[in-house]
Amino acid sequence: MRLFDLASDRQPPDTKELERCSVESEWQLESWLLANPEVILDERLLIFGRQYSLDSGFPDLLALDRWGNVVVIEIKRGQSGTGSASEGSILSQPQEYAQSLSGYGYDELDAVYDELKAKVRDGEWDPGDAEVIEESLAKAHKTTFGIEVDESAYNQHQRLVILAEQITRRTESTPAIFSNRDSTYSASRYSGSPHQTTI
Repeated sequence: MRLFDLASDRQPPDTKELERCSVESEWQLESWLLANPEVILDERLLIFGRQYSLDSGFPDLLALDRWGNVVVIEIKRGQSGTGSASEGSILSQPQEYAQSLSGYGYDELDAVYDELKAKVRDGEWDPGDAEVIEESLAKAHKTTFGIEVDESAYNQHQRLVILAEQITRRTESTPAIFSNRDSTYSASRYSGSPHQTTI
């Protein structure tokens, strides 16, 4: 996909094609998404966990949407179903993470957030200006979305997002399979460098 910068302050508008740079690693993309969570979906998200240890593994990013639902974000460099992960694991990994998280109440989610806060405060992770660091997950949620969610309403549903440079037809068709279940699934393609990424 070609990306352009459109200078609309001129008549006719001036366009300049942006240089395409590859993403070096999933860690680099994770770091960029941590600082720019608004590009993951067409909505605001609050990242509250990164590489958090679950019994089923380490999800790349964990976020909350405005209603307090958990969003599991799995990132793959290259084409979905190639490289370090098979097509089956691309599809099953986020499901397993969501299943592990499905029993988490507010207090467990807040503990995940505590680990993220510690790594940000220690300088291990830099969320840029995007991440709201508050004393509790509930306060961070209220600051991010401007609404208060009752602690019992957190994690009523899990949403699953796969981000890969190229999405195979099988990965792309997965959201339709999940449309009648409690979880929702999204598969998105990214291109460009961490400073010029389209999802």
